[in-house]
Amino acid sequence: MNILNMLKSVIRLGTVTAIYDERGYLQVTFFDKDETPRDVPMFSFVQEYNMPEMKDTVLCIFLPGSPEGFCLGKWFSVDNKPPVNKRTVWFKGLRKNGSMSFDDETETLTIKAKHIVFQAEDITTPASITADNDIKSGSISLTLHIHGNGNQGQDTTQPK
Repeated sequence: MNILNMLKSVIRLGTVTAIYDERGYLQVTFFDKDETPRDVPMFSFVQEYNMPEMKDTVLCIFLPGSPEGFCLGKWFSVDNKPPVNKRTVWFKGLRKNGSMSFDDETETLTIKAKHIVFQAEDITTPASITADNDIKSGSISLTLHIHGNGNQGQDTTQPK
C-alpha cells in the first residue's frame, strides 16, 4: 500500500447521517468510498460534549489498517467561517444560540445566553455588580422595594 492510499484510509471526510447522543457516537457516510455508513465515537476534548449537527461534514481519523477510529468534528472553511477573527479572543460557541468569549486585551469574559443559572452554595465578588434591569432576591425587587414603618421616601441606614 503506498503512502497516499494509507493516508486516505486513515483521514476520512464524511457526512453525519445519524447521532447517538446516549453513546457519544455518530453515524458517518464517507465521500471517498461506496460503503455502508459507519458508527464512530465523537472525540471528547477534556470531557466536553459537543456533537455536530445532522448533515455536517466532519473529519474522522482511523487507525491504519483498522476499522477503529473517531470523529474529530468540523473545521473552519469558506462555508464554516470562524465566529471571531481576533487572535486575542478565545471563543466557544454553545450550541445554536449561546457563546462564551474572553478578550485578553480587555480582560473581559462575555457569556451570551437567554438564561444563566448558577448552581453554587455561595457567590462572592470583591467587585460591584451593575444591572440594566431589576435585581430580585427571592420575591424582593430592588427596583420596587419600599420600606414600611415610616421610612418611605427617606434614606435608610445600615442594618445593626
